[in-house]
Amino acid sequence: MGDVFLIALSIKIAQWLRFGRYYDIFTAETGASLLALLCFPLTFYMFDLYRMDRITDYRNFFRRMLLAGLLASPLLGIVFYILPQYMFGRGVFLICLLSVLFLCSVWRSFFRLVAGGKTTTKNNLLFVGSGETCHSMADFLRQQTMDYDVVGRISVDGEKKNSQCPLPLLGNVDDLITVARQTGTRMVVIDHQVLYRKSLIGTMLKSRFAGISIISVSDFFEIAALKIPPREIERDWLPFVRGLNNYADEYRVKLKYLGDIMVSVFLLLLLWPLMILVALAVKIDTPGKILYRQQRVGRNGRIFEILKFRSMRENVERNGAVWAMENDDRITRVGHYIRACRLDELPQLFNVLKGDMSLIGPRPERPEFTKILEKKLPCYGLRHVVRPGITGWAQVQYRYGASVDDSLRKLEYDLYYVKNFSFILDIKICLKTIGTVFMGDGAR
Repeated sequence: MGDVFLIALSIKIAQWLRFGRYYDIFTAETGASLLALLCFPLTFYMFDLYRMDRITDYRNFFRRMLLAGLLASPLLGIVFYILPQYMFGRGVFLICLLSVLFLCSVWRSFFRLVAGGKTTTKNNLLFVGSGETCHSMADFLRQQTMDYDVVGRISVDGEKKNSQCPLPLLGNVDDLITVARQTGTRMVVIDHQVLYRKSLIGTMLKSRFAGISIISVSDFFEIAALKIPPREIERDWLPFVRGLNNYADEYRVKLKYLGDIMVSVFLLLLLWPLMILVALAVKIDTPGKILYRQQRVGRNGRIFEILKFRSMRENVERNGAVWAMENDDRITRVGHYIRACRLDELPQLFNVLKGDMSLIGPRPERPEFTKILEKKLPCYGLRHVVRPGITGWAQVQYRYGASVDDSLRKLEYDLYYVKNFSFILDIKICLKTIGTVFMGDGAR
C-alpha cells in the first residue's frame, strides 16, 4: 500500500516537474499510470523487496532496488511500444523512475528502522512433545525473523524440568488450556510422535473449542517457513496429506505440460541469437564440445540426458562424479559468466520439449548422488513424482546445493512444491527466478 501511494505520488511529481502544472494522473494518464502501479511492485517482488529478512544490509538493499528499477524500465518500455496510446513521455518517465526509487528506498529504510526487519507483534506458540523435534523448533525460531515466538513446551510423559530440550517446560498436557491462556497463546504445535495418542484427543478437542489452533510440526513449518522438513514427517501420516494427489489430476498435468511447450518455444525463438553467441564463446574459450550431456534422474526415477552449455574443462570427471565447489578450478573463464547468469541452462529448453523436464520443478540430480541421498534422507524419492524443472522453489529460496546437508535443505522446499503445486506457485517461482538471475544468487 505504501508503494502504490508513493508510485502515484512520483507520477504526479514527474508531471509537475516536467510541465510545471498540475495533472490528474487518472484522467490525463490513466493507462500509463495503471501500468506503472502494476509494474513497479511486480519487479520489487521479483527482487525480494517485500521480505525484510532477505535484505541483509543496505548495500544489498540498494542493489536490489536499483536492479528492480532497471528491470521495470524496459518492461514498461516494451508495453508502451506495443500500446503507444498508454505511455509517458521520456522526460516524465525518467523523473518518475528516479522518484520511485528514492521514495520507496526511504520508505523501506523507515520501515526497517521502526520494525527492525520484523513485525511489531508476534504470535505466541506452545510446543507439545520433546526429542529432536524440540531442538528443531528451538533452532528454527531462534534464526527466523517472522511472526512466531515459542513461549515454552508442554510435557506429555510427565518429564522433569532438567530435560535436554532447550524450550522451557511450562506444564503437563492436562494444563494445556490454562498455560495457553496465561501466556496469550493461540496456536499449539504438536510433535508427530505424540500426535496420535488417544490420551491427547480429549485435550486437543477442548483446546480447539477454546479457540486454540492445533497443528502438527510439519504443518507449522509449511506455514511459517514455506518448506516441509522431511525429518519431521511420519510415514503413517504422509499418505493422508492433502495436496499430494495434485499430480493425479491428468487435466492439470497436461495443461502444465502444454504451458511448458508453449513457453519453451517462445523462449527459443526469442533467445536463439543469445544462445549462438554463448555457443561461440564456449567454443573459442577452450577446446571441447559446446554442449555437455549428463545423466540425471527424472520423473518416476527414469534416467535421461540433460543438456547444458559446457562450463567446465573437457573430461574433468574421469575419476567419478564430484560436487561443485566454491571457486571450482574446473570451471572455464566463459563458464564463470554463463553459470552466474544461468545461461548454461538454456539448452534444457530442448529437454522440456522432449518431455524429460518441466520449466518449473525440483532440479534433477545425478544418479550417483541420488543413490547416496536416498539412503541418508527420508522421503527423498517423493521429489521424483513430478517432472524435474529448469528452476524450482528450492532454487529461489536456497543457495546452490553442493553437499548432502545442502540437499536436505533443498529437499524441504522440494517437498513443499510437490505438496502445494499450483499454477499460482509456478508464476511466483518464475518471477522470483528473474530476480535470482539478475542478482547472481545461487550460482556456482
